[in-house]
Order: sequence, then structure tokens, then C-alpha cells
Amino acid sequence: MLTREECLAILELDASASTWDIENKYTIQVKKYRSIDSDEARDHLDKIAMAYNILTGRYVEPEPINPKLERVVAGKSLKQWQTVWHYGRWPLLAIVVAIVVVIYFIVSIATNKPSDFSVVIMGSFSDGGSAVDTMTDYLQDNSDEKITNPDIHYLPIDFSNAAFNPDESEVDPSSLDMSAESQESSALTPQFDPQSQYAYNMKLVTLLFSDEIDIFMSSQAAFDRYAPQGVFVDMAELYESLADLPPEILAEVKPVYAVLDEETTDSSDDNSESNESDNTDGSTNILTGESVMYGLDISGLDIFEGMDIWFGDGQIISIGFKSRDSELAGEMIASMIRDY
Repeated sequence: MLTREECLAILELDASASTWDIENKYTIQVKKYRSIDSDEARDHLDKIAMAYNILTGRYVEPEPINPKLERVVAGKSLKQWQTVWHYGRWPLLAIVVAIVVVIYFIVSIATNKPSDFSVVIMGSFSDGGSAVDTMTDYLQDNSDEKITNPDIHYLPIDFSNAAFNPDESEVDPSSLDMSAESQESSALTPQFDPQSQYAYNMKLVTLLFSDEIDIFMSSQAAFDRYAPQGVFVDMAELYESLADLPPEILAEVKPVYAVLDEETTDSSDDNSESNESDNTDGSTNILTGESVMYGLDISGLDIFEGMDIWFGDGQIISIGFKSRDSELAGEMIASMIRDY
């Protein structure tokens, strides 16, 4: 650091200069050398500023630079890299996180396997906590590797309450059955508030008309609502294939019949002539309005309980009319009944 004498010499002052003299001379010197455009003038301005700061007590001695920080790496000293990291670490972190997220989505899309089998569990049931996992494991383990990525949709809908009308746009809370018996039954099945019921019903409607559902596991009320709409297929052939079961077991597999609604039947009339010649599997009943076996009531076999699905007003299993492989769906239902 410069001595007082050296600082006074730079400012062109003598040893008796007062504080006022220093301030006044500093101002004059700065104005003088700022008007000169040369490297020498700029260097002298730096000296003037240092001398002024020393004389006025404002000068702070810079910390000595660690020689190790002067080492050059990739064109910059370590000291410079420290500065870059100090000001750029958060933007860098944000970029890294964004890259990781993008890579995650790309890998997810590339490795995501489409569903090859779908099951809908609908009605006033309660999931014991492992229903989806149990059903998934059963289908994968008992399908001879035909099912590798099943999609299980658990929809705890209380169809016994008329709180939701598919033809309306919102839930009508006034239509809920608030009797003590109804409340006790609903207490067994979670998420039966109007908002969640509406959401579950909307999801079910979307699944029915857009997804290929292979197996439906329904409560009695759910079956009664959707069987007349042609959601399920005739189960007579599958029921006949179970004739070799022990009598006491077969007695617990009860056919459940339904007749299509008039609107559903009428919508098929236009195509009846072309369809009748092809309906060798019993689907002619759909056009004639006869009662069709659309489900099997297996409440007495504890199959649902074995899948960790509890309660419900009846336990009926059916094959979806849009099943991608109705034969495989029938094999899985038969397997459940035989392994109950």
C-alpha cells in the first residue's frame, strides 16, 4: 500500500494539505485526466483514486489471491470458475432438472407397454388395499403368458342410490338415500360422496364406449343398470363348460339374465336382416328381446373376497361386449371359478 507521502505526491499536494485540500485537489485531478483519452491518463486516474481512498481512510486492502486459484482450467482460472459457479449454479440446476424430466418422459413413452387385457370392478365394493395388485398377479400367473400387462379399473360406485343420472350433467344430492340402513351400507364402501360418484360414473361411461373391456366384476345394482344396455355378452356357452364342476360348487354359480332395453333393441332393427344369418352364437336373442344370460352370480364362492374385494350387493362376473379376446376372458372366468 502507498505511503501518505506517495499519495500526496500523486495528488500534487504538500505535507501540510488539509482534508479540504485533498477533496478539492481530487475533484480537479479527476476532471483533468478524464478529459484525456489515453492509456496513461486512465492509469493515472486509477492511481489518483487509490491515493484519495488511502488518504481518506476508505481503502481496503484486497485479500491475497491463492496461487492455486490462478491455475488455468479450460481457458479460465479457478477463481473465474468459482465466480461462474456462484452466479450460474441455479440456472444450471434448472437445466439439469429439465433434461432429467425430458429423458424420463421419453423413456416412459418408449418403454410403456399398452394394456393387453382390461377388467372393470364396478359397484358398492370396498378395496381391501390390494385388489388391483391381486387381480393383476392372478391374470398374469394363470393366462399362460397371454396376459402380460392387464389394466384393472376399480370403480366403487353406489348404484343403489339414484344420485347420478347419466343423462344429467351433475349430481343431484337430494336424490341420495339418507336412511339409516343406507348410511350403514355406505359406511362399508368408501368414497361415496356425490362428487366422487360423479367422477367414477364419468370414468365408467368413458371406459364403456372407448375401451375394450374384457371382464366386468359387478354388483347386482351395477349389473341391473348396464346389462339391458348391451354392455355384456351371452355367457350360456361358458356356463355349460362348467358342467363338470362338483354339484355343490356348480350350485353356487347362478346364471343371471337380462333383457335389452327397447331403445337398444330398436337401434338394432335396421341391421337385423343382415345380422340374423350370422348370429349362430345366440346373439339373435338381442334382436328378439328374449332373456339372455349376461352374467354369472358367484357370490357364494368368495372369488371377489379372494381378490381382496369386499361387500357389495351381489357379485356378478361378465364378459364385455367389446372384449378384445372373449375366449381368453371366458378362460380367466372359468379359472377363477375352478380356483376359488
